[in-house]
Amino acid sequence: MKTVSCLLRAACPMLCAAGLLLPSGAAMAGDLSNRYEITARFDPASGAISADGTFTVVADGDVAEIRLLLNAGVDITAFTFGAGEAARIEPVATFGGEVLEKTQAIIVTPVPPLTRGDTLEMAFSYAGHITTDDIFIGRGVVSPGWTEMTLETLWYPVWLEESLVRSRVTLEVPEAYEVIGPGEATQIAPGRWTLDPGGPVGGRITFAMSDSWVMEARALGGGLSARLYSVVAEPEADEILGTVSAAYSYYAGIFGPPRTDKSTITLLYPNIDPGLVYPNQAYATAGDFIVMNLSNLEVQLDTLNHEIAHLWWSAGQPGTADEFLSESVAEYLAMRRGGAAWGESWLAKRRSTLDAAAAEAEGSILTLDGFGHARQSLLYEKGPSLLWQLQDHIGEAAMDGLFRDAYDRRTETLESFLSLLADREGEQVAGWFREAL
Repeated sequence: MKTVSCLLRAACPMLCAAGLLLPSGAAMAGDLSNRYEITARFDPASGAISADGTFTVVADGDVAEIRLLLNAGVDITAFTFGAGEAARIEPVATFGGEVLEKTQAIIVTPVPPLTRGDTLEMAFSYAGHITTDDIFIGRGVVSPGWTEMTLETLWYPVWLEESLVRSRVTLEVPEAYEVIGPGEATQIAPGRWTLDPGGPVGGRITFAMSDSWVMEARALGGGLSARLYSVVAEPEADEILGTVSAAYSYYAGIFGPPRTDKSTITLLYPNIDPGLVYPNQAYATAGDFIVMNLSNLEVQLDTLNHEIAHLWWSAGQPGTADEFLSESVAEYLAMRRGGAAWGESWLAKRRSTLDAAAAEAEGSILTLDGFGHARQSLLYEKGPSLLWQLQDHIGEAAMDGLFRDAYDRRTETLESFLSLLADREGEQVAGWFREAL
């Protein structure tokens, strides 16, 4: 995710998690992603929603408490779980020591506590209304012409402490509406859709819907296409889609084609603000579903260069030092792409601004833990600044070789990346880089 403004970060710093779709090979025994099966009925005109389903916790470590957050605009009509557990509902939720308005919490205490690999299935039903006014902690909007529902709208129970999930949602909406989302959104009957991201996802599970949006599509090559959804016909559609195509070709030239079975990159761009909460937020889920922000065109295109890089670089775990391998690398690559597109003077100016901001960053990427205020500056400023310094030292060709090796080996931790750097460039270079982090 790339947050262009600090609006979301200031309002709720712990929730700025990237949306990450793991390679299809990640669906195997030992997968620790939590599982959702949900059937929901939603009316974007009124915000009326009802849902029922199951949530299966798969513990990735010792778990003494499960804190599920749910939008307070709905009433829980049923909540059941395994024998021997205890649960309570808090009408006002907290997370990371902060009070979350318009949010309720379901607290489940497993007896005995769960250990890694243990599962616990919970069933739930709820009904009520979720409107734009009910959305507190993330981007979203509910309106007839344009509706976005992200993980942070909490339209279903969310366990933020372990946000890697698999989901399958059956969504019933008025027949005039089209629904899109990460992975596959399939219409199975009039007014009835299934949403399936196609693999484990960390961060946002999202869908959008409209009865009137405009869509433009372009072929990108290699069997891949891009679709741009907007409120009204977008005058800069050719430049936006052209940037997606050029960025894809640029990164494919370095790393080869991405490991994805998706054939479409979906761009969601509410080019007339329908009343979004946090409209300046931009992010990608696996690169194949990109939500654009409402800002000037150059910022938009720079952001797209970052988000397209997530087709290749999305392995780092959100809220940890390993996120360097998704966000810092994607930002570094986006600046390289920008320099190739807009010239050396553009790149020099961006580097100067980046380096100045990085010098003010507090803390170390090595000890990044959670979504506190330092995350943004560490990952989007300090991290890419250091990667540029590394390139100054070893050269662009060596950087390409380093990243190709990291990609081919599916490097997912910062420690393994530093080990690879030592193997390729020597312990002295790797030691300097580690110390600088």
